[in-house]
Amino acid sequence: MIYTAQFRGRQGYLSSPSIKEWSIGAADAALMHVFIQILNLWTYYTHASLEMVLVINLAASLSLLLMFRSARLTSAPGPAPRKESSDAREEEPSSRQQRICEGFRAYVRQCFGEYLSPAELEIFTDMLIDIRERDPEGRLTEKSLRQISVVEVLRSRHMATRTLRKYNLYSFAFNMTGFLSITRREAAMILKTAFPNVFLGSSILSIDKSLTAERDPGKLEILPVTDRREFEQTMLNYR
Repeated sequence: MIYTAQFRGRQGYLSSPSIKEWSIGAADAALMHVFIQILNLWTYYTHASLEMVLVINLAASLSLLLMFRSARLTSAPGPAPRKESSDAREEEPSSRQQRICEGFRAYVRQCFGEYLSPAELEIFTDMLIDIRERDPEGRLTEKSLRQISVVEVLRSRHMATRTLRKYNLYSFAFNMTGFLSITRREAAMILKTAFPNVFLGSSILSIDKSLTAERDPGKLEILPVTDRREFEQTMLNYR
C-alpha cells in the first residue's frame, strides 16, 4: 500500500507540460540527438552502469521523437487564407428585392401620403408591388387593378387648397413603366382604374399620350426617371 501511494505520488510529477506543449526547433532537436548519441558512445567505451545506459537511451529516443515532431510542424502547411465568400461580397437577390420594395413603399408614401388615407395608400402600394412580382410572361389584366379613390381631385388631407395635379400622376405612371415592366398603355390603365373620377373624361389613349407631356421640374412634385436601373438603384436606398 505504501509503495503504491509513493508511485502515485511520483506520477504527479509527470503532470507537467507534455511533449506536445514543448516548443523546440528541428535543428535544436537534431543537435540534442547528436549530443546524446555521443554520450551513448561514451557509455559504451567507459562500460557505464546499466542504469546510465538506460537513461541515455531513453533520452536518445525522446530527442529523436522531438526531432521528428519539429520537422513535421515545420513542413506542415499553414492554414489557407480565408476567402471572403461571394455571398458576403454580393448581396443576395432576395435581400436586394426586399430592400427595393421597402424603398418603393417609402417612395409611394412620399408621393401620395398627403393625398391618400393610410388604408388607400397601403392598397395602392400593395397593388403596384403585386404587379411588379407577377409572372414576367403574364400580361397585366383588369383583375390585377384596384380602385383606390373616387374623388375628382386628389386634395391634401392637411391643406385643402393644395392638390395633386394630373401631370404628377402622369409622371408617376411613367416611372412605373420600367419599374413594373409594363407598357405605357398598361400604366394608363392603372391610373384610370385607381382614380376613375380624376380621369373621368380621359381615355386610356389620351392618358398614354400625356405620360410625358410635362417635363418642367418647376411644376412637377413627382419627377420622371427615364432609366429603369437608375430608378431601382434609387429605391434600393430610398428612405
